[in-house]
Amino acid sequence: VSEIAQNVRDDKYKKVVLAASVALALESNWSFDNAFDYLRVNYSECFLFHINLGKGMFFGASPELLVRLTENKIETAALAASMARGNNQNDDLSLAAELLSDQKSKVEHQLVVDSIIDKLKGLELDISVNSVPKIRKLKNIQHLSTPIYGTPKANTNIIDLVDRLHPTPAVCGYPESTAKEIIDHYENFDRGWYAGPVGWVDADGK
Repeated sequence: VSEIAQNVRDDKYKKVVLAASVALALESNWSFDNAFDYLRVNYSECFLFHINLGKGMFFGASPELLVRLTENKIETAALAASMARGNNQNDDLSLAAELLSDQKSKVEHQLVVDSIIDKLKGLELDISVNSVPKIRKLKNIQHLSTPIYGTPKANTNIIDLVDRLHPTPAVCGYPESTAKEIIDHYENFDRGWYAGPVGWVDADGK
């Protein structure tokens, strides 16, 4: 991490997102229903997912929307740069204001915004994006968030959008190709489905 951080300071690349893998032993009376209920109650602002994998399962709660497609709107969002929640309302508002004004956080967030817009440019869409990020509050953290909207063409397919947008700098880094090489070099495990896109698609690609 220190080596990567120094390379970022030296402007060799902009951002790399490393992950860690932790293996836990479950008690015999462990209940998936209780675990998922905990996520549902405590992270109701997130997207909850659960996929059966034979003898195992893949589940979690993510605050990030990769992309949503309807007949008249494409919706995605940049969610990057974070700050802890406060112990009371005043502390919370103060931390949010600090996040909004922090130069490093603004640069990190704008990098994700610019990357998403750049990836969508090839589709020649009418893109709408706010110039100032908002605060997205979760139970234990608050993020800078910028919704990004586009007007789809008649033949726009959600799979094409996913293929174009994934991975975002929020889970990989920037530039993407460099970040992937560094992740492959330093991470000693296969991410598997972690940080991959999860969601619904119908037969019409919506």
